Amino acid sequence: MSRILKTKQRKRLTAVPVRPRKPSVVNTTEQSQVSESLSLERNLYRDLVTSLPAGVYRLRVKAAREWVDNEWIVRLGTNYRIEMANDEFCRILGVTQSQREANAAIVAERIHPDDRPDFIAKNVEALNSPAIFQWNGRILKGDEVRWVHFISVPRLLANGDMLWTGVLQDTTERRQAAEALRESEARYRNLFEQAGDPIVVFNPKTMAFQDFNSAACRLMGYTRKEFSKLTLADLEASETAPEIRRHIRKIMEKGDPVFETRLKTKSGDLMDFEIRPKTIVIGGKAVIQAIWHDITGRKRAEDLLRKSRDELEDNVNERTVMLRALAAELTQVEHNERRRIAHVLHEDLQQHLLGIQYKLHSVSEKGLDRSISRTVNWAIKELAKTVQLTRELATNIAPPVLSALGLRPALDWLAKDVHQKFNLAVEVSGCRSFKLASDGVRDFAFGAIRELLLNICKHAGVKSATIRLWTVGKHQIAIEVRDKGKGGAAIREDQAGFGLLSVRERAFALGLGFDFDSRPGKGTRVTLILPTR
Repeated sequence: MSRILKTKQRKRLTAVPVRPRKPSVVNTTEQSQVSESLSLERNLYRDLVTSLPAGVYRLRVKAAREWVDNEWIVRLGTNYRIEMANDEFCRILGVTQSQREANAAIVAERIHPDDRPDFIAKNVEALNSPAIFQWNGRILKGDEVRWVHFISVPRLLANGDMLWTGVLQDTTERRQAAEALRESEARYRNLFEQAGDPIVVFNPKTMAFQDFNSAACRLMGYTRKEFSKLTLADLEASETAPEIRRHIRKIMEKGDPVFETRLKTKSGDLMDFEIRPKTIVIGGKAVIQAIWHDITGRKRAEDLLRKSRDELEDNVNERTVMLRALAAELTQVEHNERRRIAHVLHEDLQQHLLGIQYKLHSVSEKGLDRSISRTVNWAIKELAKTVQLTRELATNIAPPVLSALGLRPALDWLAKDVHQKFNLAVEVSGCRSFKLASDGVRDFAFGAIRELLLNICKHAGVKSATIRLWTVGKHQIAIEVRDKGKGGAAIREDQAGFGLLSVRERAFALGLGFDFDSRPGKGTRVTLILPTR
């Protein structure tokens, strides 16, 4: 039965006609486009590899059951080949393309001897895994040592070979920069910690301290753990929290001005600090670094100095008031004494002289002999001169016009008197109606002006002078005595005697203004500033 079935099946199979296959038609246009696209992609890949600022390479490693460290270098010549590397790869290693193509072990030969065992171990580990290969180390580029970074990705082929596509970077400059940065940070940290003044870094928004040195903890009396939990508002004693925020905002917007403030220590003591803030950027965020310079001792010294100065000024003011009162009293005593002497001269001595003169007149009328008569007449004439002298002396000591009419009329009289006695023409101009603060000031001003006019007569070498009066503000009057004499150093030396010195010292003692100016060719000017009622 089985044979019959097999026979029928063979017959059925042979009965089916076999159609001949048609030859396949190849689309040459499509094949050309694919070839052109593939060529374009290869060119783009080549351009990319050439233009990259890093070494690009591809390795082919033939199949091997196992890689061992001591066999790795031996197998380089037979199991290892650099199929492709760009020019940057050769430049980093310091080789040419022909040297690279001729020597498969050229990379291993460039590895620094101290780093070569690690390089081999990492290669063996990656080949046996296989896994991504990464290695940082040193190479010898002639006499120069350079740092490099390898990274390559494996791809297993059907025949068991392994393709490694990787990138080689020269990291020397970056490593040097990182090392310089670490050194700089280390130096900064050393300076930061060793600084004698507290240095803090805080967040301008939260006012929380992000960093601080040991001096800040030590001076404020906190441990580092305690200080790290504080904010600027916890220590500030001069400003409230809103004021601190406004101050921080001002620092951030307008700059970093130095200012003074007062901070509170853990024990509650208040300390004065000079703050030097600076806005810096850490981790892409703006923060404020501040140096706190302790000026508590300086402030205490300034307070003591200010207190001593205030006490000294009070003592000086007190002594000045006493001196001015004494000067005013002396001026008044002098004026009273002048009036008393003038009164004695006018009322007593002059009356006695007039009485003697009258007696002599009565004697001369009785018909005495010639010799006695001549003697009597001579005595009468001398008495008349003496009476006139006493009148002038009494007038000069205490001019009646000064007490009766005031300073301005007395100056007009003084101008005439000086002109008659010394032939000095004096012009008086300015205010006519004013009252000085006291009779003592009035008497001093008259005596000072008379002394100044006498100095002009003695030293200036001129025939004229001026007295000018004008108001200064509401309660002062200025009196200027001026001449157009020789002036300068010579007149200063001539007038440095008792007269001018006495006027100046008396003016200062009474609290009055005094100004003296003498220049060659421009004469001399003396100005008194007197208080009025």
